[in-house]
Amino acid sequence: MEEDKSCPGIRYLSCQDIELINEAVIKFTPKEQCGVMSRHSLESLQQSPNLYRYYEQCEDIFTLAAVLFIKINKAHAFHNGNKRTAFIASVIFLRANGFIFEPSLESVMDVSIKVAINEPDYDNPHLLSSWFKAFCREVEGMELNEVEDGIQQSSSQLSLLKSLD
Repeated sequence: MEEDKSCPGIRYLSCQDIELINEAVIKFTPKEQCGVMSRHSLESLQQSPNLYRYYEQCEDIFTLAAVLFIKINKAHAFHNGNKRTAFIASVIFLRANGFIFEPSLESVMDVSIKVAINEPDYDNPHLLSSWFKAFCREVEGMELNEVEDGIQQSSSQLSLLKSLD
């Protein structure tokens, strides 16, 4: 996990963090092929929240979480588990920045599929940010220093997501 020195205050996931999340997601469905399918796509999606923040002058953490969710979901950087990885990466990104994101399983399934099939309004980070806001609560003093901690804390959500993708 890295804090961007040029844009202080927001902690972003690294490519390695996102790969660890994908590995954790695939552990629940071990017959699926694991790993990065496109290194270029992974590097591009990893940078997307930071670039969006800079170019769109966006300081809204929920919009940046939506950017990350959409990019991972659609980029297909991994052989399998892209939608699940998108969700857990968003959970961990928000947790690292002081928010607990706890939507219902039905909501996760619905939104993930709508993003993947290019449903109108579901590829717009500003509109999708309302979903993140609706299911988030701020937690003061919460620290998440390692992605492994976030994966461990998200294990119950991970096990429920086996059918997604």
